[in-house]
This record gives sequence, C-alpha cells and structure tokens, in this order.
Amino acid sequence: MQNIEKLKEKEELKQNQIHENIPIAIHNVDSTRFDFVDIDGIKKKIVKKQTGWNGISLSEVLNDGIYSIEVEFSNTQNNNGALGIVRDSYDIPDGANISISPTIDNIAIFGGSAWGNKVWHKDSRMSGNSPIYDGQIIKLEYDSNKRTLICFINGVQQPVYISGINEKVRFFISIYYTESTITIHSFKRLHAPTTGHVSGEKAVQW
Repeated sequence: MQNIEKLKEKEELKQNQIHENIPIAIHNVDSTRFDFVDIDGIKKKIVKKQTGWNGISLSEVLNDGIYSIEVEFSNTQNNNGALGIVRDSYDIPDGANISISPTIDNIAIFGGSAWGNKVWHKDSRMSGNSPIYDGQIIKLEYDSNKRTLICFINGVQQPVYISGINEKVRFFISIYYTESTITIHSFKRLHAPTTGHVSGEKAVQW
C-alpha cells in the first residue's frame, strides 16, 4: 500500500514538473450572452444563449512563458467555432463582426469550416491545416520565447501557425449560434514546449 502511495506521489510530482494548471477565469463575463458551468473544478463549459457575433477571452495575460489551452466545440451547426488570441489592450465591442476590421486586426484565429478552415489575421487568410470539427480536442500553444501560436487537432500539430507575437495577448474563443457550446478542458503553463517542426510549415505574421 505504501509503495502505491509513493508511486502516486512520484507521478504527481512528475506532472507538476511538466506543467501547472491555471484556473480558468473569463475576461468581462457577459451572462446575457453565455451560460458558464464549472466542471470538476478544472474544466469549464460555456453555452451560447443568443445567436450573434460574440466571443469570450480568458483573463490570464500571456506574456512571459509557454501556455496551452485545450478546447472542444459542440453543436456549432456548421463548424463555425474559432479560437486564437486577442491583444490584451483591445476590448472587442459587443456584437462586433470579428471577421472584419478593426476586430480582425486585433485578433488571430484558427477557424472551422465556416471560416474556410483558414488562419485569419488582418488581411491574411491562410489555408493548410486540417479541418476543425465539433468533438475534436483543439489545443493552442503560445510560446513567448519563439513568439508563436501553434495549433494541434486531436494531438496532431498543424503546419499553419502565428508568428511574430511581440506583445501581451490573451486566449480568445468564438461561437455564433444559440446552444453552441465550448468546453475548456485545460489551461496550463508549460515548463517546456511540446511543439516541433512539421511538413509544410507556413506562418501568418502577427
């Protein structure tokens, strides 16, 4: 029994050395547009209450270090979920169309099929990543040293990424239709990057 407890403690210590969980806190919570449900003290489920251009961003500022977020979309109707980053200094106006200026100039997103499965920022619309569908685990990894934001779909690193991020940002997630949901499975600070190099790499400049 003591050996089992020691093994558990050793595994927990090992995991803590790899990453640390960050509490999921939402920036400028809008309870008229979204319902927020805590799951098991770590995960958070977000349900859209009204159809329209609205998204949520996390309160934690990504500045110094490596951060990851794991998200799952469901009931988005046409895979219109999108996730990425927003400038910390920019507050997205309520109901603003995030696909056009000035909002798209201040965010960068990996979009589902409603977005052409492209990476959007300013005038860039770059394809090359696998489609984003409901039910997948989508991970974003931000690295302040490399100034990059890289996407994984069900554990597979995607070739199109964001580079040149030279300012404070926050994670951002968008859904459009009523009853669409976002489940944030994890939000972590990593002690080492999990990214590598993949075939066909292309960068969208921040």
